[in-house]
Amino acid sequence: MDQQSRPRVTTGEYVTKWQTIVEDHLFSELAKSLRRLADIDPTAGGPGPEQVAALAYHLAHALRIAASSSGGVQASVEYLQGAAAAQEAAPRLTSPRFGSRPSPSGT
Repeated sequence: MDQQSRPRVTTGEYVTKWQTIVEDHLFSELAKSLRRLADIDPTAGGPGPEQVAALAYHLAHALRIAASSSGGVQASVEYLQGAAAAQEAAPRLTSPRFGSRPSPSGT
């Protein structure tokens, strides 16, 4: 009877929620790896967790572009160049080296 009181979730909604959970986990793991690879110590004035997470998001998006049939490495690098240029043009609300994670509707 408890199942009848809950709204039904379509397969598409479930898949979307699952993909979001997996992406968030992968961004977190990528951010940890980037921090270790770059030997970043946030207590020493380096970028904080938010900035490293933003970098991880951009890198993951670039990898997705590189892996797509219409993308490739060149398109991936162009995305990263565009993201860096947009960050340089944006007001400095965060660390000058790294930006914040773009909205899901962005590129």
